[in-house]
Amino acid sequence: MKTHKLFLSLLLIVCSFVTIFAQSANRYTLVEHFTQASCGPCAQQNPAFETFYAQNENRIHHIAYHTSWPGVDPMNAANVSEVADRVSYYGVSGVPNMWVGGTVSTNPGSISEGMLVANELAGSPIQVVVMETTNGNQRDVTVKINGINNSPTGNYVLRVAVVEKMVNYATPPGSNGEMAFPNVFRKMLPATAGDPIAMPAMGQNVVKNYSYTLDPTWDAAQIYVVAYIQEEVSHTVLNSGTSKDWLVSYISNGASAFQPPANQVTSLSGSLENAMNDIQLLNVTLTSDAPAGWIGGINYNGTTLPSNNENITIAASSLATLNVEVNPSNEVALAKYELTVTNQNDPTQVFKKIYYVNNGIRDLVLGNVNNYQDLYTDGLTFANNTVKGALTQYEYLYLKQNNALQGLYNIYYNIGWTFPALSDDIVNVLTPFLDAGGNLLICGQDIAWDVAPGITGNHATAANQAFFSDYIQATYVADGGTSNNQLTSLAADAIYGTVPMANIVDVYNGNMYPDEILPKAGSNAVAIFNYNNNTNKVGGIRVDGLPYKVVYLGIGIEMLSSTVIRKQFVKITHDWFYSNISGVEYQQALNDLLQPNAPNPADTYTNIPLDMQGKTGSLRLTDITGKVVLTQNIEKNATNLTISTAELSAGTYFYHILSEASISASHKLVVTH
Repeated sequence: MKTHKLFLSLLLIVCSFVTIFAQSANRYTLVEHFTQASCGPCAQQNPAFETFYAQNENRIHHIAYHTSWPGVDPMNAANVSEVADRVSYYGVSGVPNMWVGGTVSTNPGSISEGMLVANELAGSPIQVVVMETTNGNQRDVTVKINGINNSPTGNYVLRVAVVEKMVNYATPPGSNGEMAFPNVFRKMLPATAGDPIAMPAMGQNVVKNYSYTLDPTWDAAQIYVVAYIQEEVSHTVLNSGTSKDWLVSYISNGASAFQPPANQVTSLSGSLENAMNDIQLLNVTLTSDAPAGWIGGINYNGTTLPSNNENITIAASSLATLNVEVNPSNEVALAKYELTVTNQNDPTQVFKKIYYVNNGIRDLVLGNVNNYQDLYTDGLTFANNTVKGALTQYEYLYLKQNNALQGLYNIYYNIGWTFPALSDDIVNVLTPFLDAGGNLLICGQDIAWDVAPGITGNHATAANQAFFSDYIQATYVADGGTSNNQLTSLAADAIYGTVPMANIVDVYNGNMYPDEILPKAGSNAVAIFNYNNNTNKVGGIRVDGLPYKVVYLGIGIEMLSSTVIRKQFVKITHDWFYSNISGVEYQQALNDLLQPNAPNPADTYTNIPLDMQGKTGSLRLTDITGKVVLTQNIEKNATNLTISTAELSAGTYFYHILSEASISASHKLVVTH
């Protein structure tokens, strides 16, 4: 068992912060950090987190618990029992370790932007406002929980932690060399068990009061309070607040991910709230990676701001409307919008609101984390694909749950080297995607080692083992090593037989484990790659002849030394998914198509069944690059639409049915002449 993998790689537990709230407050991400002054790996990894934290301090509430092991640590000695309670609560067995939002376990070097974004997309049905007053060596704390929406049913407690923002030592207090320690946990109010709380209904609030005495060993100027609401069964942190937070916030009036009809302005509406007793001078900025043809802007209190970097004023103790307005036009893309609000007088006081808008992408690069996603998008660009987007698994789960990924056709899943390789959440959405005819490329080392049937002690579950066996259709043979240093294609394979040999390189700092696999006996899988031209060491398979296609590599493409071969591999996969190949296999794929329209493949025409009761609409037909090649109006109450395909070039097309307020899923049409 390679326990060092668990230390060096990302540990992802089921992501449970994708609940959608129709109206929600901006949600801070609580990071509970288990560390120790005599822990060598802590000294190696903590600096990466500290850099990340400094870049995102206004999005993160951080508490560092110093454990009693592996050596000496005076910050633990100051409160042994309450730290032990939090260790036991999460079942922490090694340091460093972090729990993000109460549900995602990782290490300090692997916390990612995607984790924060998913938490923020989901928002929260509550606000947590914390205020402190000082009377000599006594501090009084008021925690106000505002109901922005009705909270899910659960067993909730309020936990209030006293934290010292920075503890500095002149010499290392332990054996690992660290001398500066951020956000050190000092004590809980009233205790680590928390204060049971009945969640406020929408528009209501709950107020709790506490007090504590400043310890003379603390730096009083560095002491503050972190309060958070946690559900005791799932451990989900619903939201958090600190006595340092800026009391200007954003209330979203709907979901944070959209797939709007074409040429329709979508208003991503919300309210800016100033809970302070004085006027606030703000700067508002909207940034996006949307195509230049998209139209986007900000509307403040009914007035469209002339640019994306405007100064505004909000009165004391007031609400104001602040909307992002987007018109995607006809250009296919998945765009991320970031609304940033900053205090003009104090730029450290700032918050972001993130939205995603999907205008009909069909190819998605999916990653457990952000690393190496660009290699897949580069390959799709090489394949002339202009209908692509990229998300981490956290963002993907939110968009999928919010029906903002309709019409997705292919997923290119970059697992890289992360654990668990496949979470149950991801498996539960990939399964119906494949059943509906979607296609999947999945690449990464140690996927089989982690979840294959027969594997125990890693992250195998009934769900991910069934997915590996029934959909990826592979079996695990061995955990490869550095001797598997070449990927060689099987020349006889009709799809990948021409891919040149590629060197496999170690990109994980001495951790190279190319999985040795086999096609599952009696399945639709066939081998496509070996290691070092050894037929007994299979490194890649593909699955065909089902409603879906799957390609699986026992390494991540980041481990291929050749940029050219990486791009070629992704392009071949892309073209096979779209059936841009000739021969018997292509014809069989055409004959097997099961689509709502008929005939399909079509020569001169095709009929599309409709259900337009009480509605008018239109059809939009695009080619595989996303270019609109045909639009056709649909009459009110129509039950069928016939479109002419005689003038279309032979190839693969996609169509959506647009009604007055919705857009259908994407359907495939193949034209042959």
